[in-house]
Amino acid sequence: MDANPFGLIYVTGPMTGKQDFNKPAFDMVRDDLMALFPNADVVSPPDLDGEGILPWEACLRRDLKIVVDAVALVAMEGWRQSRGARLEVHVAKELGIPVYRYPSFRRVS
Repeated sequence: MDANPFGLIYVTGPMTGKQDFNKPAFDMVRDDLMALFPNADVVSPPDLDGEGILPWEACLRRDLKIVVDAVALVAMEGWRQSRGARLEVHVAKELGIPVYRYPSFRRVS
């Protein structure tokens, strides 16, 4: 992965319909990225949700604002089955922000 280690790395993947909104998987990816890029700002959507569950649209609005400032997105397994993750990846790619698959770190074409 050729992302700037001092920038913001955003983790995207499936949440809706997953037990605990897939938080354990997001936590694992976040922790791996923080270990690989200790000076990067790694943002994982479940970390932003806190105690309350916002409507899907509110979460997407919040998350897209973060995506546009990211230096890279890391897409978890199953991201293609997630409407929100597909939108986040689409926006990133349209803005020229690289998107990588986890755990291979191959570029999403």
